[in-house]
Amino acid sequence: MINILLIEDDMRDAGRIISLLNSSLAGKYDYSLLHKSGTNEALACIEESAPDLILMDLEIKNENQTTLGMLNRIPRTIPIIVISHLSHYQKPSLRHGNVIDFVSKSNLDDSLVDRVRQALSPRNASEPDSVLFPAAARDDISESVPIHKISYIILTGRGRYDIHLTDGKILSLRSVLFRDLKRVLKEQNITSLRPVSRNEIININYISKITKSPNGRLSVTVIGNDLAPFHIGTGYEKFFADEFL
Repeated sequence: MINILLIEDDMRDAGRIISLLNSSLAGKYDYSLLHKSGTNEALACIEESAPDLILMDLEIKNENQTTLGMLNRIPRTIPIIVISHLSHYQKPSLRHGNVIDFVSKSNLDDSLVDRVRQALSPRNASEPDSVLFPAAARDDISESVPIHKISYIILTGRGRYDIHLTDGKILSLRSVLFRDLKRVLKEQNITSLRPVSRNEIININYISKITKSPNGRLSVTVIGNDLAPFHIGTGYEKFFADEFL
């Protein structure tokens, strides 16, 4: 059985989250969902019986224990999905190693269940833990980046890979040809990182929404992306339509 712990002091939000998860997960997963409204009782619960997944509000105000302090007391082996009214980039605590995802309370219906499903049943559990980016001209070394930390990758006008990580950081690597990266992904069989155009790649585990325009064009919104949605390029439509639409 998978044990999920919800830490939320707003009873209205807690009820909404519990109802949403139970209506979507019941009968499909062998799980238990436990709710704690305070940080102290949540920590006691974690120490007594470590959950497999924690859903945690960042704005708990009812006790002396700060949320960031609590994050530091949770064992690093327990993944955390942050649920908050704040934006992804307003909280430095999202850089904490346990935090695997972020869901805005304004977008719970569209995002929370998908994020929990991905945490409970990783789409690509057998994939390598990191992707080795190719060394480019005038670069002496390649860099290895954990796949689960990559939200999306863009080939910029400056001729570099901008690798946007889930904690808001950007890793910039020099590149001459973007196809070098696609070749590496193909060779390593990394199916969670998918090209959406000639110059853009996304991590499908961080897709929050895909919409289809009247002319049939697909647009992808990725968690942590403060740019306009990515438009899926010719040749990739069928994969995304079959997987997500």
